[in-house]
Amino acid sequence: MGKKLDFVRVADPNKEILADLLVAAKGPGRTMKKFAAECGSSQPTFSRIANQLYKGPLSDEMVKAIAEHADPGSGVGLDMLMGANGMARVVDSSTVVRDSRMEVEKEFVNVVISRLEMDGSLIANEIDHLFLIGTTHRFKPDLLVRVKSATNGSYLWAFELILPKMDLSGRQGIDNGDHYKQSVAEYGRLFIEKVGRILPLFYNSGEPIGKISFVVTDEKAFEYLISEYAEYYRVPFKASFVLYNIEREVIEMETALKSAE
Repeated sequence: MGKKLDFVRVADPNKEILADLLVAAKGPGRTMKKFAAECGSSQPTFSRIANQLYKGPLSDEMVKAIAEHADPGSGVGLDMLMGANGMARVVDSSTVVRDSRMEVEKEFVNVVISRLEMDGSLIANEIDHLFLIGTTHRFKPDLLVRVKSATNGSYLWAFELILPKMDLSGRQGIDNGDHYKQSVAEYGRLFIEKVGRILPLFYNSGEPIGKISFVVTDEKAFEYLISEYAEYYRVPFKASFVLYNIEREVIEMETALKSAE
């Protein structure tokens, strides 16, 4: 008989990841109202989660219900949801398996801040701000910093790190059924889906954001994005794609989108 697996809290919930996972778990064939009902919840509650307005962590029962009713093609599983909710799986009384996605995000934040400090452009780091764009859309970047440049003066720079739906933790000895290896094409589609949701929000935004960068961790997916967006997609604000190497913890490349001006 194997060891009983349980979860303990190791961090605050990551509302952005929870929102993305909820939308993915709903799948393309259901409304949010129907999905919420199947999970024993309500549309207003799920809408607050999707808009990153839900206060505090989700209950274990809600997380388990979302996992159980997730769209089969979404790749969303219990460990993934629990990790985004700030929970870690315990193997025994002395071992806690931490969620690797949050570790990758922390490492990326450190890399960006260190790089900006070295070139002398950083004014303020890790600014906590939820952008209200229009009347209904809200967006909180994974990292928001204030920087300075000789040509643009002082401005806010937002970074959005989009990780593939896969087990990045290197866990061993745990067969939880949630391991999901995602192809480059699937990762590319996930990335474009999110970029496509966020970029249009800034067209009519009165928020004082100077630049937004979307960060990808796969070189082939990065090349795919460049071919799909960088050559043809023009935006009336500063935006770029960034290639981040998880293993080496370095930013390898940045490509700016063309200006519409």
